[in-house]
Amino acid sequence: MPSAQLRDRIRMIEEVTGPLPPFQTVLLLTDGSVTTLLEAISGAEVCVRTVAQDVVPAGEQVAARLDIRPGDPVNHRVVELVNCTTGGILIYAVSHTPLGRLEPGFRDDLMRADIPIGKILKKHRIESRREISDIRLVSPGPDIRGRFGAGPETRFLSRTYRIIRNDLPFMAIEELFPAGSWGREPRIRVRAPSRIHLGLIDLHGGLGRVDGGIGIALESPETVLEAERSPVCRVYGGDEGQAARVRQAAEAVVSRFGIPGSAAVTILRTPPQHAGLGAGTALSLATGTALCKLYGISVPVEDLARIVGRGGTSGIGTAAFSTGGLIVDGGHSFGQYGEKAGFRPSSASPGVRPPPVIARHPFPDEWQILLVLPLLGPGVSGTGEQDIF
Repeated sequence: MPSAQLRDRIRMIEEVTGPLPPFQTVLLLTDGSVTTLLEAISGAEVCVRTVAQDVVPAGEQVAARLDIRPGDPVNHRVVELVNCTTGGILIYAVSHTPLGRLEPGFRDDLMRADIPIGKILKKHRIESRREISDIRLVSPGPDIRGRFGAGPETRFLSRTYRIIRNDLPFMAIEELFPAGSWGREPRIRVRAPSRIHLGLIDLHGGLGRVDGGIGIALESPETVLEAERSPVCRVYGGDEGQAARVRQAAEAVVSRFGIPGSAAVTILRTPPQHAGLGAGTALSLATGTALCKLYGISVPVEDLARIVGRGGTSGIGTAAFSTGGLIVDGGHSFGQYGEKAGFRPSSASPGVRPPPVIARHPFPDEWQILLVLPLLGPGVSGTGEQDIF
């Protein structure tokens, strides 16, 4: 693959993951020994931990990559490259090598399975070059994710390449590792539940209070984002509306606490927007929480909600973020001298503190909720929502 095309691939990946650490870009583009690079980056020797190794007949796809006939014997090798000092996994690699192109000494070392490929090539003074076939973002299965201790939303970088010797493919390799997994600014991951709102208790305000809500927190679908320190706010993933909400929440927190910087936020997962699941509140609170954790700021969730402009009508979303469960909130004092003097949604009630929670109960585990979302597109928001109130 031409170098310009490889760089374009990396730019496309970074639109989803946020900026990759420079060393990961080097790992993706290098035509040299990955083992040597890993040892330079980690400052420790790199060891091989074998997952599987056996001789198998080449399938059609492997045969095409190696320019051999289907059915020819190949060495199938699955290994983890690990930090010899800590035992931490750095790269998961799968390789196929045609046995007919191996000298006996090289084959013996390869079958030992405890020597990195780069060191075997160097030991036998084999002149070769690496030809990168593809770079992409993938979501591997639970087995590979589990080896890295990564969650289901973690995206992995995949690099496939061939080692060429005497103008013939000598080995085909795929390497996998989590995007931004190590060697970058510390990252914060925040999860926020959705919520079902069962209705407002009082839209009249005749008793001196208005709003008041009943709702239930949902473990799924959830909002998940990652953030790291950045001189300015940058948002990756999500749509334009979600990016705008993240920027608004981040700017509010930065302004309120005088933070000398901001955050690069990557939206990994969100529920449908404007579908009655509290996605806006969850995203704003998750962003604010991430900023506070990155800069060592301790602030109650109720205060954070007011800062990012949420909880001005219903307190269910804020309480769901904080404690979960079945929640009843007591609404806001109403009238000329109350917290609210009109009927407005949270998005149009800036500076209003979330209402107090007057009852909360853990939702029974044995009670199941079937959530059905009609395919009708987003519900009302913005001025349309204000008009309803």
